[in-house]
This record gives sequence, structure tokens and C-alpha cells, in this order.
Amino acid sequence: MIVANMATYPARGQHLRQVVDSLLPQVDRINLVFNEYDTIPDWAATADKINAVIPDSDQKDVGKFYVETPEAKWIAFVDDDIIFPADYMQTSIARIEALPTDRTFCGYHGSIYEKPRFGLTPSRLFKYFSPLETVIQRSRRNFVFTRLLEKPTIVDQIATNTSFIRGSDMPPYAYMKDSQKFVDVRLAKWCFEKGITSVCLPRAKGWLDEYRYDETIYHGFTRRGHPEVGREVLSYAFKTATVGQPI
Repeated sequence: MIVANMATYPARGQHLRQVVDSLLPQVDRINLVFNEYDTIPDWAATADKINAVIPDSDQKDVGKFYVETPEAKWIAFVDDDIIFPADYMQTSIARIEALPTDRTFCGYHGSIYEKPRFGLTPSRLFKYFSPLETVIQRSRRNFVFTRLLEKPTIVDQIATNTSFIRGSDMPPYAYMKDSQKFVDVRLAKWCFEKGITSVCLPRAKGWLDEYRYDETIYHGFTRRGHPEVGREVLSYAFKTATVGQPI
């Protein structure tokens, strides 16, 4: 059973149905959390394979974990601004099953954290002399999901915009509920604690694309550097010897 988990809010309504319609033929169910909505749109409320939910409070990105589906073999975390190809689920699961281990959390947007290096530019100086927990989120090398990656690569963190976890490895909502706007960090911490390897999957350039919105969690939250989030990053960053290597 393949279940896709998505959280959305009204400002992302322009392309939401297009994204959902592209995924529906590929999955058994979509758990779709409508943050900040008063009513569920008719097209979602009446669709057989959509489990549409308005949460008791705005869950933001934690909405991807709000509906627990213990019977699912695969849970795909998906964002409401991604352009998914028609073979997304089938091809992705085949790539994951071809890996030499089944203790993996896999996706297409990965990050490797790097300790700030000394340099004479204002940005380099700021990072080098600032507390590591305040700058670590901006000190990373990203494998951007729209770009070419030839081999599956071990990383520190996988983004939940385009990712897959086995149902047996899924963290409970109680573990994730206070990680609004940094679910990728909290989930990476969970995987590190449970011995689950984070793997960035190979893909051709442009196989995935996105609808661009001005408001994003990265620009509104992540790039500002929050020490409490940085401390969670430091609980797993620099601690996996094989990070950056093909698997």
C-alpha cells in the first residue's frame, strides 16, 4: 500500500489540484491536511482516494505526519508545489528497493552539513565567528531535487518535499508535533537515532520541477538560524562517516 502525505494551506491553492491529480493514479491514498481552511474543497471531499482533513489547529509542515497510517508499506511525503512525473512512485520505489539495505529514508533533495570555513568575505566571517548552532542550517551542501544526481548518495538530511519512508520506520505524530517549520531536521534526527540511513536518490536533470511561490519555509524561517533547531541538527551532523559517499 502506497500512501502520500501532503499538507497545504490557502496560499498554495493555485496549483494544488494539479499536483494532487498527478499523484492520484500512482497511490492507494493521499492524506491531505488542509491547514487554515474552513471547509474542504468539493473536489477533495468527494475523491475516493483522498483522505481530506482539517486539523484542530494549524499544523504547517507537521501536517504530513498528522494522519497516521500504520497499514501503509510506503509513505511518500509530497509538497503542494512539486511537479511530479507520471512514473514518480513506481520509479522511486524501484530505485529504493535496488539499494543494498532496507533501513533507509530516501528522497530527491538532500543536504550534507559542513562546518563553516574561515574566509574574508562578510558571509564567511559571520559564519565562522558565530555560534555553530545559529549558522549550521546555512552551512550545508545541497543536492537540489531539480538537478542531476548520477548515484544514490548518503546524506545527513532528506527533505520531505519529495521523499519516501517505509511504514514500519515512520515516526509517530507525537514525536513530530512540535517541529513546525523544521520537520526535515526532526525527521533526520529520528532516522539517526533509529539507525536509518538517509539517501539522496539519483535522477535526471529536470525529472522533477516545481511551481514557484514567494512564501516558503526556507526564506521565512530556516535561513534566519534558530539555535534550538541548530542544536537538533548538531545531534546528527558530522556523525556519519559515510556521508557524501555512494551507497
